[in-house]
Amino acid sequence: MERIVFLASSAAWASRVRMEQAAILRLARILGLSARVLIVKVAPLPARPPEPAKRLVLSRAAAHHLRAAASSLADPELRARFLALAALAES
Repeated sequence: MERIVFLASSAAWASRVRMEQAAILRLARILGLSARVLIVKVAPLPARPPEPAKRLVLSRAAAHHLRAAASSLADPELRARFLALAALAES
């Protein structure tokens, strides 16, 4: 049995295709296809992969302020983290 299979992204689109079934099969015959059956399946579109996050650039001024803040910190671990962030500034 010759058939045409449509994948619809939603039930609404599937209903719309089914309503036009006769016209679709008629056009298929005009195009030389010997389809007698139209099958419509709902298959949601695949999720788009998220766009990669833009990497933010740390300005020289921000790095300067981080270093200044680090110099006033008593906690050595926190001071080291501020300095590590400051090191990420654009050169």
